[in-house]
Amino acid sequence: MTCYQVTGVAKAMKEKFGEKLELNVYTNDSKEAELVSLTASSTVFVNDGWISLDIAKSKEKMQELLNKQICV
Repeated sequence: MTCYQVTGVAKAMKEKFGEKLELNVYTNDSKEAELVSLTASSTVFVNDGWISLDIAKSKEKMQELLNKQICV
């Protein structure tokens, strides 16, 4: 369930922020995922920084984080 929550929030953030946000969703077995050490099935990075699942699963918390990072 967590993976679907995180993906749904990510897509909602892409819709909200449009071209200000580059969004890529990769599965754990993707070539891109090989470049980082993943310890959970759902892992989120923003600007190469790891984001906790508590934030990544919440539209409100992700929007607040992205507002600080993107719209500064």
